[in-house]
Amino acid sequence: MKVLLYADFRSPTARAWAAGLIRAGVEVHCVSSEFVDDDFPVVQPSGAVSRLRQVAVRARDEAVTPPRTLTGKEIRPTEGLQTALALVRNRGRRAELRKQAQISSPDLVHALRLPYEGLALLNANLGLPLVVSTWGQDFVPQAENSRLLKYWLTRSLQRANGIQYDAPIDYRRALKYGLPDGVPELYAAGNFGIDTDLFPPSAERIPGHIVFPRGRAESANGAGFVRAVELLKHHSQLRFTAIGLKGISYAEKAASDPMLTNRLVLTPRLSREAFAEVLATADVVVSPTFTDGTPNSILEALACGVTVVAGNIPSIANLQSEVGVMTLFEHGSDEEVAAAILGSVGRPPTVVRLPEHYSIHSNQARVLDFYDGAIRHHSGPNKVGDEMDQSRA
Repeated sequence: MKVLLYADFRSPTARAWAAGLIRAGVEVHCVSSEFVDDDFPVVQPSGAVSRLRQVAVRARDEAVTPPRTLTGKEIRPTEGLQTALALVRNRGRRAELRKQAQISSPDLVHALRLPYEGLALLNANLGLPLVVSTWGQDFVPQAENSRLLKYWLTRSLQRANGIQYDAPIDYRRALKYGLPDGVPELYAAGNFGIDTDLFPPSAERIPGHIVFPRGRAESANGAGFVRAVELLKHHSQLRFTAIGLKGISYAEKAASDPMLTNRLVLTPRLSREAFAEVLATADVVVSPTFTDGTPNSILEALACGVTVVAGNIPSIANLQSEVGVMTLFEHGSDEEVAAAILGSVGRPPTVVRLPEHYSIHSNQARVLDFYDGAIRHHSGPNKVGDEMDQSRA
């Protein structure tokens, strides 16, 4: 099988999905929606708008004053700009997809993820089986807060031949946004699955080491973690690591507090190997986000046997029902986050056997079955509609 994989290949999640396909014996043609500045083998995007979006992303991530909303409803101006830029870019992206599909002649095209790459794919009139992925913020809060994005999702999802998601609630949301009943679906980790060779049960835990693994994306609520750290600074037995927050103004300000000197460590974005090394030493891993899918970093922490505390949102509550060992906190205040952290320090490790939809080994077969189903779906009743769309292209 040959798959054209369209994604933001700056992301380790996208790269992991490509690697999983290759391990499963799939020939993968990687096309990136954003500029990749290393030697990862990918077809690069073209156009000045791509660079403008990167400027918007940096402006968002490096904002001096992070929003303090507890509802997930607040959207920065830069987030609205990103949505607008994505839609402006769709025409050029569709042309690039048609070009790359002609070059690679794939059996199927898969876009990660829905509001960005997925919208371009579903409107490209390729005449091929089309699969999209959704996770994280796609429906809530992004589409929920954007009439334009809601319109395009509702218009486009009916063309999908398959959908992959990492939390059941997002599949239900997709149905409400226009995904037809009966379209092949796959419940799987967004990064293809957790590599237990890289994240084995850990014997290196450091008592009192609290780790925020989510990086600098605003949706991860690193600001909430940092505020909780400031509330806990009098507990001298605690040490904190914030992965990906080095250079972020609010985090740097907190790290300069004399009471947190050498106790709050800020790292840049880490390689997978370096990330695994930090995670293996964690006593508690914290995810204070207010809207999300099922974070890969939380799954990896569970695989390591690390205690996890996280915000009580639908996707995380579902994960807790599957594994039963997480502590959830309500979104009432920073004090609740701090209390959940403090109450979880020193708990004995509990190694979790993750369900098969989060297993990299199980997904080598499950993903291929899903792709086969999407190909069959495309060759069924929807084929006439696809050919009509193609004739109008």
